[in-house]
Amino acid sequence: MTAVGRVLWLDPVGGLAGDMFCAALLDAGADLDLLRAQLAPLDLSGWSLDVQQVHRGVFAATHFDVRLDHSVDGEAHTHGHSHEHSHEHSHQHAAPVGPRPEPGHGQPDRSWSTIRRLLQGADLPSRARTRALAVFSALAQAESRVHGVPPDDVVFHEVGALDSLIDIVGTCLLLEQLDVAELWCASLPLASGRTTGAHGTIPLPAPATAVLLQGWPIHPGQPDQEQVTPTGAALVAALA
Repeated sequence: MTAVGRVLWLDPVGGLAGDMFCAALLDAGADLDLLRAQLAPLDLSGWSLDVQQVHRGVFAATHFDVRLDHSVDGEAHTHGHSHEHSHEHSHQHAAPVGPRPEPGHGQPDRSWSTIRRLLQGADLPSRARTRALAVFSALAQAESRVHGVPPDDVVFHEVGALDSLIDIVGTCLLLEQLDVAELWCASLPLASGRTTGAHGTIPLPAPATAVLLQGWPIHPGQPDQEQVTPTGAALVAALA
């Protein structure tokens, strides 16, 4: 097989989420300042990127965080995640069962048709736009099946939030920076249990994640830990 550009091998030993993917691509040599400039055409306010080098145990790691600055009931809030990509590929995102940070807190829900118009109208590199549209299309198809509504009527909650938009578009822009033509991914860890999201308590893997990864190689994950998020699953399903 001949490819123009690089082939990327992703080995998600501890799981996969959008911010973990961004951190891994930055570690692989992509440029953070260029990413900030490339995200500007989305014309979305109220966010900033906080990327730091940290240590988790004895290993160096990159912490990628989309920080949100918005007003809810007149009070300013900053929402941040604590996801890291470490060089030994351990997964820092997973949390025990119970309320986890809601990316959509205080933000408007966005439909697939709204996100599609946003991406089509933004001045993005062609392949990055195509990939981002493919990821959200895969999510819309999965949510359509889960909720029994037409794809265009799907309203994203967590994955339509500002930080998830930046994670997905950011991943696609960073892949473009690194000239990645093909993405290959190893098996993913999926656990049983429960988690809490916009629809209340839901099973693990999340229904959309389970739909997205049908036919994909998986192996048992940690109980009650969402090691693969719907965003991570959609990136793999659409691009790998």
